[in-house]
Amino acid sequence: FINRILGMKINVFKTPAEVNEDDLRGEPVVIIDVLRSNSTILQALTNGCKEVIPVESIERALALHSALFDSDVLLCGEREGQRIHGFDLGNSPQEFTSDLIAKKSLIFATTNGTVAMVKARKGKVVILCGFQNMETVSSHISSGEFAKLAWQNPDNREEKLTILCSGQKNHFSLEDMVCTGMLITRITGRLGPDDPGIELTDAARSAVVLYKHHANKLKKMISQVDQGRELIRLGMEKDLDFCIQVDTLQVIPVYSDGKILKIN
Repeated sequence: FINRILGMKINVFKTPAEVNEDDLRGEPVVIIDVLRSNSTILQALTNGCKEVIPVESIERALALHSALFDSDVLLCGEREGQRIHGFDLGNSPQEFTSDLIAKKSLIFATTNGTVAMVKARKGKVVILCGFQNMETVSSHISSGEFAKLAWQNPDNREEKLTILCSGQKNHFSLEDMVCTGMLITRITGRLGPDDPGIELTDAARSAVVLYKHHANKLKKMISQVDQGRELIRLGMEKDLDFCIQVDTLQVIPVYSDGKILKIN
């Protein structure tokens, strides 16, 4: 795979507002949403849910639930950090226990994360990454298996990897960029951080700088960012602790054909 990764360009979009769906058509994309969609989906897949169906709005969630109405389909999601009225579950990873969600389909609508996922639905390979599955995802992206899925031409020296941060209501989110910087550092570190074949855009380089600055103080960082402070205000500090666990889950969630499934 060293020959394959030479020439790869890594780009980062800080929010879904920076990119159009068609810009991501046929591209490999990694979605980052630290607080809390990705962490919750990772927990749900780990605890045995059948699938997660991300939607961009409450209206779309309700319509889809009506069409699929079944006791094995749950409505999940949040607005302003709290469970949507009438939904079965919110967006706290603590809620998604195996006794509640095992073998069930989860329709999922969140303020930021699922919006980014839907924006990337035309991507060729769309993977969800958080701190918890960082090593598993970075290792997968650095593998020949991923290369075969993501890039059609084995001799192409202009392969691209796009990382899309969910942000906060289309504004910059520090925790997402720090997580992005960790992912880029892990990927490039497999060849050496100064390998001339790895091209980083300015946004990608900025993510790496932010990660290096906060690498040894993730707990402090997550408690000071806008969403972190809001979750603490809502009494959800345990969610922050869960969301900054590093390399604790070996799950690769892949979004394809409107559904998120785990491939390992």
